[in-house]
Amino acid sequence: MGARTIRNFERTGRNDRRLRRAKRRWRERLKKDPAKYRACVQRRRDADRKRYAANRDALLFRQRKYTSEHRQEIYAKNRDCSKKNWTKIIARRKATFLDDPEGNCARQRERARTLYERDPQARPSYKKKWRAANPEGARAYVRLSGHRRRAAAGGDFIRVDDWEALLKKYDRRCAYCGVQGALIEADHRVPLSRGGKNTIENIVPACRRCNRRKMTKTDEEFRTWLAAQATGSAKETTSGTPGELAEEVGPYRTTRSKVLRRGSARCHSRSRLRRHRADP
Repeated sequence: MGARTIRNFERTGRNDRRLRRAKRRWRERLKKDPAKYRACVQRRRDADRKRYAANRDALLFRQRKYTSEHRQEIYAKNRDCSKKNWTKIIARRKATFLDDPEGNCARQRERARTLYERDPQARPSYKKKWRAANPEGARAYVRLSGHRRRAAAGGDFIRVDDWEALLKKYDRRCAYCGVQGALIEADHRVPLSRGGKNTIENIVPACRRCNRRKMTKTDEEFRTWLAAQATGSAKETTSGTPGELAEEVGPYRTTRSKVLRRGSARCHSRSRLRRHRADP
C-alpha cells in the first residue's frame, strides 16, 4: 500500500487502524532511502508552513479554544511526559546552553531585567506563594542548599570571635557600599561555587542588598561592576569631579559628602545663618 492508497483513504475519510498501519509501513520503507526521506520531510514541512500561513487566525483560535477547555488535561500530559523523558530534556538543555554559553547568559539576564522592570513584585510574590503552598519542598530546598554549602566549605568554619573582630574592623559597615545600620551578612570574597574557602580571610561583611546583587562574582568583579553601574547612571558626582562617586576609606567604600561650591545659593544661606548665630 503506497502513498496513493493513503491519499485515497484520507479522501474517503477511512482514518482507521488500517490507514495508520499503512502510513507506518510507508514511512519505514521511505526511511531506507535517506535522500528521498529528507526530501519528503521537507515537502511536508513546506506544505504545513503554507497551510499555517493561509489559516493562521483560524488555527490559533481553535488551539486557544481547545487549550482553555482542556487546560488541566494538557498540564497533566505535559507533566507525565516530562517525568518519562526528564533525562533527555536535561541533556538537551545542557547541550543547547553549551552551544553558546555567553550569549545564553546575556539573553537570560536581559529577560530577567525586562521581567523585573515590568513588575518588580512578581517574582517575590510568586516565591512567597510557592513556599506557602509547598512548605516541605521549601524546607528540603533549604536543607539541600545548606548541605551543598557545607560540602563546598570542605570542613572549614568561622569562629564567632573572628566574625565579631571583622565587624569591628569594618565599623559594622557594608564592605561594598559603606551603609551602616542595615542587616550585615557574611559574604565570601571568592564564592564557594568558584573554589573559595570558608575561612575568615575570605569573608567580608556585606549588606543584604549587595550580597544579593553580588551573586557568584568575586569581590573585585563586583566592585568593578558597581563602578560601571555608578558611572553609567549618575548625572552628577558627589564630590564635584566628573566620574568620581566614591573613594576607598579604610577597608570599605564610603560616599563622599557633598561639597558646596563657593558662591552658590546654599553656601550664602549657610554663611548668613552662621553670622546671625554669631551676633549677640
